[in-house]
Amino acid sequence: MDTVAHDGSFTGKHRDRPPRWRRQSVAGGVAAADLGLLTPHFQKVSFEPDTVLVRSGDELDPVFFPHSGAIAFMLDMPDGQTVATTLIGREGALASFSALGPSLSSVTAVARVAGTASQISAARFRAAYARSEAIRNVVQVHVRALLLQLQHVAACNALHLVDGRMARWLLQ
Repeated sequence: MDTVAHDGSFTGKHRDRPPRWRRQSVAGGVAAADLGLLTPHFQKVSFEPDTVLVRSGDELDPVFFPHSGAIAFMLDMPDGQTVATTLIGREGALASFSALGPSLSSVTAVARVAGTASQISAARFRAAYARSEAIRNVVQVHVRALLLQLQHVAACNALHLVDGRMARWLLQ
C-alpha cells in the first residue's frame, strides 16, 4: 500500500507516483513538499451515513479531506426544511473556505455515504495555505468547482420541469 510519510514523501512499491487517494482528491495537484505542510497534522477519521460533520452556524473547524464516502451540504431554510445544495466526495474538501480566515458555516454538512477522511485543524490548514502557492491554487480550483456546481443547480431549477427536478431530488 502506498502511504505518505510525515515528511510528505511516498513509501511503498509505487513511490514514484502519488497514492490513489491523492491522485483523485483535492490534494492531487499538490507536490510532496507542499503536502508535507499538511500530512504531519492529518488525523484519519471515519464517518457513517447521517453523521453531521458541521452544523450551520458552527465554526469551520476542522477541515476534512474525504478519501471515500459522500458528504451533502444542506441549506437550512427559514420554514425548517433543508435542501441539499451540493455533494462532495474524495474530489472535494469540507471547510476549505476556512483557509481565508475563521468563519462560520453557512450549511450543515451531513454524510450520505459512509467513508473516511483526513482532518486537520483550520489553524494548521491556514498556516499551510499561507506558506504554499500550490495549496492556494488547489483551494481556488476547488472553490471554483463548488461555485460552478451551485450555478448548475440553480440553472437546472430554473429551466427544467418539475419531473426533472424531482428525479434529481430522488437521486440524492
